[in-house]
Amino acid sequence: MTAKRQPDFLTVEQAAEVIGFGRTKTYALARRAADFGEGPFPAIRLGKQLRIPRHKLEALSGGPITIYAEDDDSTVAPTSHDVPDPTNNTDHPPTTNTVDDTNTDLQQPTLPFTE
Repeated sequence: MTAKRQPDFLTVEQAAEVIGFGRTKTYALARRAADFGEGPFPAIRLGKQLRIPRHKLEALSGGPITIYAEDDDSTVAPTSHDVPDPTNNTDHPPTTNTVDDTNTDLQQPTLPFTE
């Protein structure tokens, strides 16, 4: 797989993959850096979006960063939002549970505060 033109700004999820941190931790670092100027993590806000300048992340990591794409038409790998969630099956409506109303002849105990 060959890399085409690399993006100048990475998403937080792409940066997390590069540095080997989790998505949540990387978002926390990016928010602290962009909103308060704290920490060494290079993040900026472009409107409401958080982005990480690739050249600053390369300086922090000490080497070049290459973002590979899964297909040849794109330079950036898809984020986790692009991958379907196998636990969320929306192909059919949810099933409903039915209650069996047959008498089981079990007596309910009398509650002390109802006497």
